[in-house]
Amino acid sequence: MLNEDLNALGFGKNEAIVYKALFELGRVKVQAIIKHTHLHPNLVYPALDALVEKRLISKIIRKGVGVFEANDPIALVRYIEEKKELANSIAEKLKKQQTERSREIVVYEGVEGVRRTREQALAELKAGDFFYVLGASHDTSTELEAYWKKFNTRMIKNGIDYKLLFDKEAKEIILNDRSLNLNIHARKLPFGVDIPMFVAFYKDTLNITVGTHDLITFSIRNQAAVNSFKKYFEYFWNNQVLPLKLS
Repeated sequence: MLNEDLNALGFGKNEAIVYKALFELGRVKVQAIIKHTHLHPNLVYPALDALVEKRLISKIIRKGVGVFEANDPIALVRYIEEKKELANSIAEKLKKQQTERSREIVVYEGVEGVRRTREQALAELKAGDFFYVLGASHDTSTELEAYWKKFNTRMIKNGIDYKLLFDKEAKEIILNDRSLNLNIHARKLPFGVDIPMFVAFYKDTLNITVGTHDLITFSIRNQAAVNSFKKYFEYFWNNQVLPLKLS
């Protein structure tokens, strides 16, 4: 059982056997360890070298002969703590690399490309997460219009912080058609947006869709870009938006 516990801590099979044997034997020469463990010398010597390197046992040379002894068991705790510190250090370096990694960009074409990015968002988001659309268009293909209603309903039902800023020309009937609640899930920008483009973003993903019929969507994984768009979005949502009016 003790051997299995040592294995769980990262000890090799032979290291665990030799380490345990030294507590049972005390200070001994290699031959005594071989006899006690029934391991081949070619297995015992590497195990001893590894344990010495980990500072879990001590090696003393007496008259040219090596004698081995287990260190205080607290050395095992220190060894694991050092590994934990090293793991934390590596994790921080990896996190920094992840933050500084190059942008990951994927290009999707057509209506199916838009759907694919939206379905991916639904798969990644959970209740309380945000999904925002800046420059939501009131003029999209019939195929997408049918999809928006289903997508919006699923987002709201899942408890996503779901908000859309429409361009200035959007009318309230558009919200009704797309199952959106005025001022809760949708508002409009105070200025006209005469660019055939809308931007959706969540977590570390930014999707920029260009065009009205031959759509192209650029999907970018970049946290800094999302953070910038989120600040821009929230500024207009909280301070500069105009309510949609019946017309």
